[in-house]
Amino acid sequence: MKITCSVSLLALVYTTICSTALSQNKAIVPPKIITHPPREIAYKSAEKVELPCEASGDPAPEYQWTRNGFLVRLDGDVEILPGVGTIVVLYPNPRHEGVYQCTATNEFGTAVSATTVLKMAVMDPFATTVVVPTHTPLVGMPLTLKCASPYSYPKGSITWALVDSNQDIDKSLPYYSKGSEPLFQPIATDARVAVDYSGSLHFANVVAEDAHNGQMYGCVLYNSKFRGNVQGDDQIISPVAQQGICTVLLSGHAHFLAATFAEWATVCFAAAFAVVFSTGTFLV
Repeated sequence: MKITCSVSLLALVYTTICSTALSQNKAIVPPKIITHPPREIAYKSAEKVELPCEASGDPAPEYQWTRNGFLVRLDGDVEILPGVGTIVVLYPNPRHEGVYQCTATNEFGTAVSATTVLKMAVMDPFATTVVVPTHTPLVGMPLTLKCASPYSYPKGSITWALVDSNQDIDKSLPYYSKGSEPLFQPIATDARVAVDYSGSLHFANVVAEDAHNGQMYGCVLYNSKFRGNVQGDDQIISPVAQQGICTVLLSGHAHFLAATFAEWATVCFAAAFAVVFSTGTFLV
């Protein structure tokens, strides 16, 4: 009779082997995790979710799961798939959140999977907009529309769209709706119009067509787990023609009427030179 004992420590798998090799030289195949769960798993309330785990070994290993260090009971809410260690939470709710870990065991040892954090998906609404702001940039000047996106887990993706409450849009273009709510026609991005990492919409230079007949621009947050979106931060763009910059400044701001000529001229020509750098055209 030959006695063999060994201990091996890997990054995510701790396997202890202490076996007795009989005269017939029986193969020693301790468990080894071959499918780990991902680091995080988001779930939607009452929508079943799987936590994958699978191990090799001979004989086939048996599986157990822990949640926050305590053994997971396989009851009406949780079941294990046959032949593997994957568990399914059939009707998840907030109490199922936690740190989970899979353990595979046979007579030759034990293997432990990486941990995974099970967390319920969240998609908060946008703050209510009482007054829709209107931007009046000069044609040819840059403009930024900011998006104060609400909390989303998993992290949502931000796009901008035209919000058409009259449902009067070009249906040949991509659009989407949610029940009876307004349709959203996504804003096409290019070298002139872009969305940054924070969700702000940038116009390198505004053109008259950006007004879109007074339609509102809306920030749209999409959550993949909910397979839906929320929309808010509505804003309107009303571009002002470049011609007569000084006249626009004078007529659009009453306090210029009381200003001295020198003060008015300073503001006027500062705006004019800004247009020169943006468009190459000097129009006063």
